Order: sequence, then C-alpha cells, then structure tokens
Amino acid sequence: MNGTIVVELVGATCLCATGISHWLHPEAWSEHFARLAEKGNAGALSNGLMHAGVGAFFVASHPVFFGWRALLTYWALAVLAKGLFYLVAPEVGVRSMAACTPERARRLRWAGLPMTILGLVVAGIALIP
Repeated sequence: MNGTIVVELVGATCLCATGISHWLHPEAWSEHFARLAEKGNAGALSNGLMHAGVGAFFVASHPVFFGWRALLTYWALAVLAKGLFYLVAPEVGVRSMAACTPERARRLRWAGLPMTILGLVVAGIALIP
C-alpha cells in the first residue's frame, strides 16, 4: 500500500469518526465548544492550533490537486484556513464557538453529515483502484 493511500485512509477515518461523533453526540460537542469559548481568546487559539496542525499535516502529506483524490487536499486546505483564521482573529473564533449553545446543539449533527460523507468518499477513492 503506497503512502498516498495510507494518508487517504487516515483522513477518511478522521472524517468519519468526527462526523459520526457530531451526529451521535451533538450535546458533548456543544459543551466542548462552550468550554473553549469560556477560555476566551486562549480557547480560540487552542482550537486554531488543532485545526491548523491537522490541516497542515494533510496538505503536506497529500499534495494532490487534481482529480477525485484532491478532495482530501482541498478539505485539508479548508481546515488549515480555519485554523489560521482562529489564530489571527481569535475573537471571531470565540463568537463562533459561543454560538454552539445547548439549544443549538442539534445543528452540530448537520455539520457531521458532510464530514461523514466526505470520509466515505475518500475511503472509497483510496480503496477502489
């Protein structure tokens, strides 16, 4: 199995696990974001560092920009951009995380759906020759 396929399968696993978790446990995600928002800019910086790190890893290890395989790279670029945005404008990140109230937790399910679908597509691309 070549390195590109391994990276795609790792990405697919991360996407599916995170997406399914958003679908099954939106209240826990809401609580997580609320706790980060309570930390103010420091919470946004933590979230930004996590997103920037994950995005940078996949961009660096999966530099594919054409064809179906590029889906993982473009997702990674979006995650990297979100992370960098939270790092340079943490107050925006705080507002975004604070908006994930328990009353709105069910909306997080809909964030998990495209992540899960993208993860399944990436897995299919990696496994089907």
